[in-house]
Amino acid sequence: MDSTTGNNVTIVSALRARANFGALLSQVEEESRSLVIEKRGTPRAVLLSLRDYVKLAAPEPEVLSLRLVLDTNVLVSAALKPEGPQRTAFLLAITRPARLYVSEPIVEEYGDVLARRELRIRRGARLQLLQLIKNRSSLVAPRHRLEVASDPDDNIFLECADAARADYLITGNLRHFPKYWKQTKVVTAREFIEIAAPHLLPR
Repeated sequence: MDSTTGNNVTIVSALRARANFGALLSQVEEESRSLVIEKRGTPRAVLLSLRDYVKLAAPEPEVLSLRLVLDTNVLVSAALKPEGPQRTAFLLAITRPARLYVSEPIVEEYGDVLARRELRIRRGARLQLLQLIKNRSSLVAPRHRLEVASDPDDNIFLECADAARADYLITGNLRHFPKYWKQTKVVTAREFIEIAAPHLLPR
């Protein structure tokens, strides 16, 4: 007879597992249940869903609990290059436990730049991307104007990082920013992935 523990784990005999493997596999997939297979009263193997196995094999690093700001050039590259590190960095930024921060000037610049005709980003894709940012980001209102970036238009990102107490500002133009602004470190998309999720970089 099978027995069930309080942790959504079912213990089955090796004989039953062999005879009913298909049904047990469906149970694991559909109910997110783990099966411990015993032989003569001794646990010999565990049957997990693919999702549970991935969580064990490649858990989300704790470092992903980060406050982030994205330069517009990262967002543009994410839209144009699905396989690039900028797309990966963007997806990490909008996925908990990370948190993406924006300000009204940044959201306005995102929309203006993505709409540039020379980029040829379809209107539907552009609006979908902007809506995703709206749904997955936190809006801050910077209290202080800064004049730190070599390109004055980029100060809005430092102002946002300052207001959000961001851990990282991710950009494709390192030369426009200081290496650090208070507690915020300025990094490229690839550098951020190396810190937060190195297993996602190509081998």
